[in-house]
Formats: sequence, C-alpha cells, structure tokens
Amino acid sequence: MNTEIACIHLGNVHMVPVTCTEISLQFLRKQDASFASRPFTMAIDVLSKGHLTTIFSPLGDQRRKMKRVMVREMLSQEKHRWLHEKRVEEVDNLMHYILSQWENGDDGGLVDLRLEEEYVDAIFACVILLYSFCIFNYLPFLRYLDLEGHEKIVEDATSVLEKYNNPIIDYRIQEWIDGKKH
Repeated sequence: MNTEIACIHLGNVHMVPVTCTEISLQFLRKQDASFASRPFTMAIDVLSKGHLTTIFSPLGDQRRKMKRVMVREMLSQEKHRWLHEKRVEEVDNLMHYILSQWENGDDGGLVDLRLEEEYVDAIFACVILLYSFCIFNYLPFLRYLDLEGHEKIVEDATSVLEKYNNPIIDYRIQEWIDGKKH
C-alpha cells in the first residue's frame, strides 16, 4: 500500500497497521487506552474454555478488578516470600524424581525427559497461536471449517496441558480437603 498507517476492515474487525516509528509512539502516548485491549481470539476461547481470565479479558472494569486482586493477593512480595519454600520443595521433589529414575532405570543411567518435552511443546503451540493470524478471528462464521487447522492444534495442546496439570491440581485440592495442606 506504500503508506505508514492504514485502516483495514476485515469482517467485524478494524485493524490499524502502523509502520512508522513516530506514529507508533503517538499511538502509545496519546491513544493507549483505545488500543490497549486484546482481541478475544479462537485460541484464547479454546485455551480458557470460554472463561474470562486476567490475562485474556478485554480492557475494562472487570480486567482492572482482576488485575488488582492478582497484584495484591497473588503476586505480592509477601506471597512471593511465602511461596519460596514451596517452590524450593517442588524443585527438590523434581530432582529426587530424576535421581530415582536414574538410579532405578534399566537404561544405564538414562532418564527419559520426553514428558517434559511434550508439555513444553504444548505450551509453545498455544503461545504461538494465541494472536497469530487466523481467518475466523475476523470472520467467525468460518470457524467450524478450521481452514488453517489452528483450532485442532490448540485443542490438542490444551489436552496435553490438562493431562499433566489436572492430576496435580486434583491431588492438591484433595490435600486441602483432607486438611493435609494449608
């Protein structure tokens, strides 16, 4: 198009690509609130199971409230210090697990860490597709066709994440219910 700024209307979405540094800075300085919100994409819908989360919710009162709770209650220095011992304990558990695999393995000290590789690959698949171009983010009526295969990839990656996360979460919840953890 040979222009530094454009407005493209695709489906029900307006996109404003900017290639000029000065115009970009003006957007960030003067119009930040107008452009700070994130779009709700197919990948976010699949990953979050349709729920609004602090990370993915659009800019507004609800997001501000969730952010305030996160900053004050979950990401505070006090919680960080309180959870330090728990993180150290989890690292120790992982190291003991790997050591026992190494000591008791039949493969001459080899430890199979492919489970971690599958998990990390699933995380990267989700992150890469969160805001990648996907035609049905702009034309929602095409979603059921999954033309690019993105929805299947995100669903498969989400299944891998749940396969590893859900048993741990369920175990921790049961510990709290049984009064073993506080």
